Amino acid sequence: MGLPEAWQRRTIAVDSVATEVAAIFRSMVEISDRVDLLSLLGRINAPRSFVYGERSAGLSCLADVDRMGVVREGIGECEHLPAYANPQAMRAAIERAMARTETVPTP
Repeated sequence: MGLPEAWQRRTIAVDSVATEVAAIFRSMVEISDRVDLLSLLGRINAPRSFVYGERSAGLSCLADVDRMGVVREGIGECEHLPAYANPQAMRAAIERAMARTETVPTP
């Protein structure tokens, strides 16, 4: 006797999400290994935000982020990946960053 059909669908959905998340993590690691992301952040000529998990408040790059004049925001209840650990707070941080860009006068 197998699993009920609803459970089978749920299992497939969970497996699919796990596969997608694994691919995202692999691509993030590959990019960060090959690209100096902090340098790119410094070259953006627009309002910038750096969002990080408050439990990662000891990140060595935060002093550089401050020197570049980037607005930084720590997200509670998470470590290095706030988008996964606290997606609602991450979304709110993105919305605040977008609101700041709407108030910047255009040349």
